[in-house]
Amino acid sequence: MVDERWAVPATAVVELRRGGGGGAPAPAPPGGPLPSLWQITKSVNQCAASYANQHSLASDLGWGNSRAANIFLGNDAATLSNIAFGPNRAGSAVSWLFSNPSNANLIGPTARGISALPNPFANPTYTVTVGGASASTETFDVTAISLDVSKTVPTVGESLLGKTIGGFFNALTWIKAPFDVGVYVNGLAACSGFPHF
Repeated sequence: MVDERWAVPATAVVELRRGGGGGAPAPAPPGGPLPSLWQITKSVNQCAASYANQHSLASDLGWGNSRAANIFLGNDAATLSNIAFGPNRAGSAVSWLFSNPSNANLIGPTARGISALPNPFANPTYTVTVGGASASTETFDVTAISLDVSKTVPTVGESLLGKTIGGFFNALTWIKAPFDVGVYVNGLAACSGFPHF
């Protein structure tokens, strides 16, 4: 049985077959020009991106209308498709800067910067190092002794809360990326007229 959340509405399939709704264009009338491979590819990918956005984690959690939720929980595969095939290439590029499953996003450096801040609630560690002295049974040169005291303050990232939040976001990335790709591929199947979930 097909889960209703994943089903493409019958009206969308009819629109796709007619050439509306961003899907594959309808066959050209006799004697008219046939759509190019680029036009077909673009239409199918735009339809799949729309489908993937409608079934993103943000939408499934009921936050589909929130721009912030869509930046973080929107479908990253659909975002890449929108950058490549349109529409709204600029908006998709901005979204990709913030939320993508690589380290090349704006959230990663910001999070690393915050995690490197000193933790005001942690106790610092003091390390005392004694060195430079050479002692023998006959002589002992007191002037050669050096004493080095260093203070280490734990960072926010080293705290339990910092490790927990970092682990959550890493896990979310590893779970979300395959989910996004799977939903997008399902959208490609739906928009191409193939069986899908």
